[in-house]
Amino acid sequence: MRPQAVELVYGERGKPALAPRLAASGLRFNVSHCEDVAVYAFSSAGDVGVDVEAVRTMPDADDVATRVFSGRENAAYRALDPRDRPLGFFQCWTRKEAFIKALGHGMYYPLDRFDVSLAPGEPARLLRVEQPPEDRRRWRMRGFFPLPGFVAAVVTEQVDNHCTGDPR
Repeated sequence: MRPQAVELVYGERGKPALAPRLAASGLRFNVSHCEDVAVYAFSSAGDVGVDVEAVRTMPDADDVATRVFSGRENAAYRALDPRDRPLGFFQCWTRKEAFIKALGHGMYYPLDRFDVSLAPGEPARLLRVEQPPEDRRRWRMRGFFPLPGFVAAVVTEQVDNHCTGDPR
């Protein structure tokens, strides 16, 4: 298909999707960018969200963590060695943003209603999601480093009910 033939529509909270005439393909997508780095995520299995950030020291990171991280995440963040906090902060942030983008709620979804892992070296995981609206077992989360100095996360919906094993 020629690029100019691709039609997009936008959800209630602004998430782009393929127009109804193309929706039968089942293709879902999401994009994020930071500085000159862009990441794209595509899925034919369900909704998807992605986020990327440059890892950097922020003077107000502790205050932001107190305001927007859940209690569990804030405790895990504050337990990190101070030199690990910038990476821990942005791992938490990208994982949370990828999840709410997958949901299609954007920043309207309360960030304290779910917990993600954040410690450097710890696998990206969705630890808790308050019910409703979403069951954490429906979602798969992965963290990655697209380039040195950047951290990213992707969250995909698992709609295949025939999966077995640990859904993380």
